[in-house]
Amino acid sequence: MTTEDRQMWEMEKTEKEKEEGQFRVVVFEDNTFAAVPVKWINVESNTCAWPNHLTIKQFGNALLSAATAPSSWKSYELKEVKTTRYSKFILY
Repeated sequence: MTTEDRQMWEMEKTEKEKEEGQFRVVVFEDNTFAAVPVKWINVESNTCAWPNHLTIKQFGNALLSAATAPSSWKSYELKEVKTTRYSKFILY
């Protein structure tokens, strides 16, 4: 993530956004991407928590409920956090 992107992200990030279940598209270091709840993103460490041991149904529920990531989830380095906010997420 560039310094400019990080500064923009910091300016837009608020506690209210986290409480409202906002989503962001993140790009991981291996160039894969995902829409994730803002609560899963750690700006300070530039990482995203990711559930590595859930069933598909459990994962979908965690994603759609924008649940806070438990400490047991692994964190992955981020290459980029898109600045567009999404208030809804549709799981196909």
